[in-house]
Formats: sequence, C-alpha cells, structure tokens
Amino acid sequence: MRYAVLLTLILFFSPLWAQKSPFIVEDKDSSSYPCVQLFIRDKKQFPLERENFLIRESRGSETRTVLRPKVLRKEGNRPVHSVFLIQSGTSLEENNFNTRFLQKVIQSSGEEDYFSFIFFSDDLLVVEKDLDRQNALSKARVPGSLGNYNTGANLDLVFQKLNSILTRESYLSLLVADSEYKLPSGLRQGLSTSGLPIQVIGKRNFSNLELVRIYGGEFYDIDSTDLISKFLTDFEYFHKYAAEIRYDSPFQNDFWKEDVDFIRVDWESSRGGKFTYTYKPGIIKQLRFVLLSPEVFLPTISFLLVLTLIGLLLLFRKENVDFDEPGEEQRKFQARGEEREVYQRMYGDQFHSSPYANPEGVHVSRSLPVNELEFEAAEAYDLATLIQKEGRSPGKQVPIRKAETTLGNGELSDVVVSDPSVNKQHARIRKIKNRFVLYDLISDGGTYLNGKKILRPRILYDFDEISLGKTVYVFRAR
Repeated sequence: MRYAVLLTLILFFSPLWAQKSPFIVEDKDSSSYPCVQLFIRDKKQFPLERENFLIRESRGSETRTVLRPKVLRKEGNRPVHSVFLIQSGTSLEENNFNTRFLQKVIQSSGEEDYFSFIFFSDDLLVVEKDLDRQNALSKARVPGSLGNYNTGANLDLVFQKLNSILTRESYLSLLVADSEYKLPSGLRQGLSTSGLPIQVIGKRNFSNLELVRIYGGEFYDIDSTDLISKFLTDFEYFHKYAAEIRYDSPFQNDFWKEDVDFIRVDWESSRGGKFTYTYKPGIIKQLRFVLLSPEVFLPTISFLLVLTLIGLLLLFRKENVDFDEPGEEQRKFQARGEEREVYQRMYGDQFHSSPYANPEGVHVSRSLPVNELEFEAAEAYDLATLIQKEGRSPGKQVPIRKAETTLGNGELSDVVVSDPSVNKQHARIRKIKNRFVLYDLISDGGTYLNGKKILRPRILYDFDEISLGKTVYVFRAR
C-alpha cells in the first residue's frame, strides 16, 4: 500500500520533477577574441530572444559581468538528421498508429532532411541509416513483434548502436510501446546520446519520464489527442538555426596583466539553464592586445628603438674594421675543399647516397622504423580490409583506403571500436609502398598481433589477427 501511494505521487508530480533546462549549448567560439560567441539551442515556448540571462567571466580570483550581450539568429532552416528508435508493438493497431506517426513526421520534414530508424523488440532489431525522404517513407513501416518482456535490456542494446548514427544535427526520438519497464543502469548515467536530448513518445510511466529527466527533451503522451500536432510543432522549430549570443570580453583590455592561462565563462538563465566553460585567447590575439596596450606599447617601442640604434652602431663599426688579408679567404676556401674531398673518400657522397636525396627514401626512413630488409621482403598488397572476428559487430567489414587509418573508441577514429577497454586513439595502420604497418599509439591495454603484444611497428600479412581490448579484427589483403 505504501509503495502504491509513493508511485502515485511520483507519477503525479513527475511533469514538474522531470523538467530540465530548455537550453542546450551546441557550440562555443572564442577565436575572434575579444568577441566571444555562444550557440545555444532553445525551444519554441522559451525563445532565447525573450529570455533573461546573465554571463560572467572570471580570471583568477576576479569576476566581471558581461554588459550588453547580443542575441542573433541566422535566417532560414537547417537540414536535420531525424533518428527514431521505435519499439515494435504486439498488436496490429498500435503498429499501424506508429507507422502513420512516422510517415506524417517525414512528410512534414525539409527537402534536405535525412532519417535513421532502429526498430527493436525481444525478437527484432532492424537498423536503417541515412535515408532521404523518399526512402524513409518506404522504410517507415513498423514491423510486428511477438513480445516485449525485456524492454530495458533491449533499450540498452539499441543505445549502444547510436554512436555510429548520431550527429550534431540529430533530432533523437524514442517511441516506446511497452506500458511499463525498468531502465537499465547504463542509461541512468546520462552518457548514451553524446549530450543530445531525447524526445520520448509513449505511455506516462516512471521510466519514460525518468529518461526525459536524465537526458532532457520532451515527453509526448501517446494517448494525447494533440500528440502529432505538438510533436510536429517542436520538430519544425528544431529546424531553425541555434540562437547566437555574441559579446565582448570584459577582460579584453587587461587580461594579460596576470599570469592566468584561461578565462572561465558562467552562463545562467532565469529558467534554470546553467553551464560553464573555459577558453584561452590565441597567442596572436594575446600579442596584439599586449602590444597595443598603452602600458606596454610605449615601453616596447622605446626598447625596440634602442636595440635598433645599437644594431646600427655595431654594423657601422664592423664596416670600418680592417678585413683579413686578400689571400686568407682563398686559403680557407681551399682548405674547406680539401676537407670535403677527404670526407667523401671516407664516407661516400652523403648527398646522393642519403635517403633524403630520394623522396621515397625519406618516406620509408622517417615513417617506417623497421628493418629495411624486412620491409622490402614483405608482401605488397593493393587492397586491404579489416573484418571483425570478435566484438559487438562480428562480421563487420571496414576497408582500408587511407594512407593512415586510426582505430579507437572515439568519434575521431577512422574505425570506431565500441569497446570500453579500448583507448580513443588506440592503434594505427599506415600504408607505405603497398605494405601495411601496424602501430600501437601508446594505448593502456596494448595492441596484439596474432596473440602477441607489439612493442614496435609490425608489418601486416594476410589473415593476421589484430586484438584491441576484447575486439579482434582479421586483416585480409590482396
């Protein structure tokens, strides 16, 4: 009885409790210092143009308030990547409703929009990525399911696949058919969407509202009569460009006076939005402000003038000094010529025999710290592919087309390895003269080739196995 009362109170007050800041920072730019730009994503009901906010900058122990910041917004709409995570229902009626919902969203989208779908249930997992409007309409049909008894575990698996799909322009929506489920611990950490909010469409239950509280976004009651119109209104507003806050740093005239590497910015709105970030003006900007400052400009110019006068005086005195005897320079030149001949007889012509005389030689000697004979005897391949043998996506093939291919658990890696034990930049494969060389990028767990940890760059051969953490790739080449 006590548990039922507590659950009722939570569900009753959850719309207020689940509210998160309606503002999300998309980007920051201080490259044009003293002008600083903040790009903030807002919501239609809370436009930033009508919002009261405060910006403070801190340097060391001193804090100053930013005066007269400007709020700007670029005209027009931007293309949006709509990502839908759809749980297949067990009845034809709810699947048809979800299908109509998806199709209406696609039809109201922009011409340059693109879509990604993940359909999931206990017995189903279908991923459709980067579809244009026409293909999205044909794929937007929610398949049937035999059951949804493991919704929490299924959601955990689905969110693990989001890293390779989400972009900065993604509009992430989750459509849940299950009326009650338990959130897995992985989703409670709030790290599964790269900072993007989630729009949750489903039944009003604790887990759905908890997702909105953790990740931000909006909750849309699937039983509401205005569900579609409300969702489309917010979806249309998301197409607008983010609001830009532009201001001049209050430290622009004297930021160089203290030995402080960075400036901290605190932004806070009246609706609870709050964030902090730091930046450091570039070296060129710092020099420009230092030199143009009245307290530095005059002493600096005076010092440079004195140095110039001293240099001119020394040059004038040097021109009046007697030079060496006429035959001395010629004797020195002959001596240098004799030394050069002896050096060439002992060591050979260093210019023509050096690898630096040949661009190909430079490339090998600098980028391939392996034995030259071993390198020349190695197999040469035109094409190469990595095939995942063990890991989260067995059978996945990744062709190696670039001169340098980075493997790691980070967005900037060429081959993204979804393994928590793998560094963001773990290993690298370089193609040199049609040989493929494997490097370990000083990773924590190390890189293994055919079960042995590599301590130096190793040349790859067909059917070699590369291990990074718990993920194993097979190197195929021809």
